Amino acid sequence: MSCTVELVNECTRNLKRGKAAGHDELTAEHVQNAHPLLLVLISLLFNTVILHGMVPNNFARGIVIHPSYQK
Repeated sequence: MSCTVELVNECTRNLKRGKAAGHDELTAEHVQNAHPLLLVLISLLFNTVILHGMVPNNFARGIVIHPSYQK
């Protein structure tokens, strides 16, 4: 199994807009509006993860916000 640029493109187009950024401070809009070379780099990253069977530690980080949270 491999991660193609076409698959990355399809997945990034389907990301929900208007969501909060994660720990990396990137939003879906950053990825969707980036240079097309980013899709190639993301594809290479995921293929490297698949090849070596190792996932970067930061891939497991996330932010969970309780639905009742209000600012």
